[in-house]
Amino acid sequence: MHLMYRSHHRMMCLHKHSYPLIFTYHSIASGFHIGLNVIHPDRFRKHVQFIANINHSPDKNKHISITFDDGYESVYTNAFPIMEENGLKGIVFPISGYIGKTNDWDVTFGVNKTMHLTKSQLITLSEHGWEIGSHSHSHRSFR
Repeated sequence: MHLMYRSHHRMMCLHKHSYPLIFTYHSIASGFHIGLNVIHPDRFRKHVQFIANINHSPDKNKHISITFDDGYESVYTNAFPIMEENGLKGIVFPISGYIGKTNDWDVTFGVNKTMHLTKSQLITLSEHGWEIGSHSHSHRSFR
């Protein structure tokens, strides 16, 4: 199987991969951010539409899961509505010690302070069929 998705000048290919495939995201936001952990909601919407076309195909063996690392609030405010529009559910891995708090590990030059999901947002995601995992309690390195 050879699947292709074109976004601007980049092409994403899924060629002879074994399933399930997992696409992992962090923050879905349009604000200023230094680093690689943010994708704009418009680009994320294109990814979700591509994934929805595959996941809604008759071949249930070819399924792509969407996961979110760290449990940023933008998962609820931006990703959740886009995924609901496309009939998809996600898996989010929040950091239990940061639920409802601002992160302190990805701060660069005083920016990148990002709010995490609240308890009520996690409950709402769960009630809508999302899976809730764990990404540790404190986000410390286990090296």
